[in-house]
Amino acid sequence: MKQMFVFLTILVLMTTLSLPIALAQQGTAIGLPSPIFEATAEEAAKASGTFGAKLPEGAMDISYSYIKGKDRPVIFQVIFTWEEAKCSIRVFKGTQIEDLSGMFYPWAYDEEITIGVYPSHVMYNEGEVGVVIWYDEHNELVYNASIEGDVTLEKLMDLAIVNTK
Repeated sequence: MKQMFVFLTILVLMTTLSLPIALAQQGTAIGLPSPIFEATAEEAAKASGTFGAKLPEGAMDISYSYIKGKDRPVIFQVIFTWEEAKCSIRVFKGTQIEDLSGMFYPWAYDEEITIGVYPSHVMYNEGEVGVVIWYDEHNELVYNASIEGDVTLEKLMDLAIVNTK
């Protein structure tokens, strides 16, 4: 009986210790699939049902994608570098201003404003991070434009204005 117990204990330990190795050798990944799909600007705009986004002059390192979440609209996304700052613009179908920027900070500046004819919301910490959000009622599109780096109100407005023309 004692030998059987020792044998079973060794068998359980060997199985337990070999399981991570067996999982690592599997060809398929374990976990949730990524909701972000790399795409061209046209593919991302089509997938999101939007016009995409216009970029400011001098934008570099541009990468387009769309985000397909559960129970959420498909989001057009472009990430780029502009004036030495990391920027992103997200556009999606909606009915009101909604913050899907992913930027959650205690903001030094947080105001409701109007950009052109669009109701907007701007939040930023000078020289650090910021986001401007606006709603295009005519096309039922919500825009979130964010900057990480040398943020100023002027730069946030420039990102917004290029997309409101």
